[in-house]
Amino acid sequence: MNGFMVRNPKSLRLSDDAKVVCLEPMRNWLASDEVNYPASQEVLSKLSVKSANIAFIHQPGRAHRFIAENFRIKPEDLPGIGRRLIYQDVFQRCNYAYGLMLASEVGRRMQSPEVSVVETGVWFGAGLLNICEICDLLTATQGTRFRIFGLDTGEGLPEVKDWRDHPELWATGSMVMPDHDKLRSQLPANAELILGDVATTVPELLRDKISESNPIGFLSLDVDLYTASVNVLKIFDAEAKQLAPVVPVWVDDSNINIFQGSYCGEALAIREFNESHATRKIDHKIVRTTRHQTLWHHCFYFAHIFDSPYRNGFKPGTFADLFHTDY
Repeated sequence: MNGFMVRNPKSLRLSDDAKVVCLEPMRNWLASDEVNYPASQEVLSKLSVKSANIAFIHQPGRAHRFIAENFRIKPEDLPGIGRRLIYQDVFQRCNYAYGLMLASEVGRRMQSPEVSVVETGVWFGAGLLNICEICDLLTATQGTRFRIFGLDTGEGLPEVKDWRDHPELWATGSMVMPDHDKLRSQLPANAELILGDVATTVPELLRDKISESNPIGFLSLDVDLYTASVNVLKIFDAEAKQLAPVVPVWVDDSNINIFQGSYCGEALAIREFNESHATRKIDHKIVRTTRHQTLWHHCFYFAHIFDSPYRNGFKPGTFADLFHTDY
């Protein structure tokens, strides 16, 4: 079997069973499959490469499997390889890769058999599929198992009620998910798309899907509106055993538009959550401060579960050297 990692496949001569990892950048972040790469897809098709044998850079789990099949990687080297790939920002959505790596590491140190990941605001589904791929990579290299949940209305943004919801930026009913069934068909067995108002789906998620054996380890908050964000953050009203002792939170709309600040939108929901909770706080942290700064480094928060048994000496955990600059 031949294996290649390529930026431009035009000059390759490939055997019929060749597997290719293509490093061509994403052209359209909204789309969710290989049609994002029309040039490389066309060239590889002419070279008789089967679509099942092509992995693109937004498919880190698939890419890693292809590489592992062609290069004899020692099992003891896998954790370091996974960490290095994410540290070097090799894959698309570096922010997700970073947050999921931290979730994996916290879960490992908790000795949790499985970690749950929640993305709120799925839209086209490209981000959710990317999460699935990154989790696949982390399972292969770090040993962490994941359950993945994507929450969306499926019908676009809910009612934009007042200035706190940024009516100057968002419109009721915009960003409708185009094809629920197609997205569901693309999800792996450990991922689930949950449609409906988060006021209903969040408590149902906590009641039916999350337990001590699969605590929530990562949250993506991307519902845009203040009112929807208030309901999403009720995730952190879960029982302490349903949550990792610290949960990385990607806040998508925190540093994009000059209209966004701490007095409206997602940031206001976080602020009010902190004001109303004594032992649960969602704290902003600029990450990777030892490296060249980019925008996403400023969009991370961490939900601190101060009543967690791990933070009160009731359960053992080795967290002393868990530095955000190392990942």
